[in-house]
Amino acid sequence: MPERLAYVLVLVLFTACDSRGGAPPIGLPAPPSAQPTPPATATAIPPGRTGPWPTTPTPPPPTPGSGQAATQLAQALDVLNRTMHAMHEAARAAGGANDCEHGYLSRVAADAARLRTLAESPITAAAPRPLWLIAPHDRFVALCQTLPEAVQRCSGFARYQDDQPGCDGAIATLTPAQHDAWSELFHEQSPSPPSR
Repeated sequence: MPERLAYVLVLVLFTACDSRGGAPPIGLPAPPSAQPTPPATATAIPPGRTGPWPTTPTPPPPTPGSGQAATQLAQALDVLNRTMHAMHEAARAAGGANDCEHGYLSRVAADAARLRTLAESPITAAAPRPLWLIAPHDRFVALCQTLPEAVQRCSGFARYQDDQPGCDGAIATLTPAQHDAWSELFHEQSPSPPSR
């Protein structure tokens, strides 16, 4: 796989798993080559019709190189799916004395799983790895504990993924000062939302 595609895959993964914890759904579809072909079904001819029922047009023949591109895309999706599963499982297994400490430990575990899985894949092993920055442990826990309990629960990587709509709703209710604390957990540089 060209180095550029591997780099794009790593950037897509990094963007999909941004510091707020958002991620694409874990169950990505299998590559087209791995999906079973549905069995052909006979279509009944409607009453009063004399000829056969129209069929779907045959797709055009593949263009040169399209098979290689499809294979590379399938491989990239497989790496992305395996990486997301590894991150989610590592985050779920992380301990912690409370929701905030679990949030820190789950993100450290998820990032370690991300780096390990990408390094094991031949198509992403040589690609640069974007950094995933979070506040140091003591600062993360102290800031997190200033936030409402619902948001504290959402600081965990897997917990955020498991209830993204609920977490986004809880985060949306933060005051500007609380939003700044949430952003500092993940070293975000975005300004706080306007005052209510």
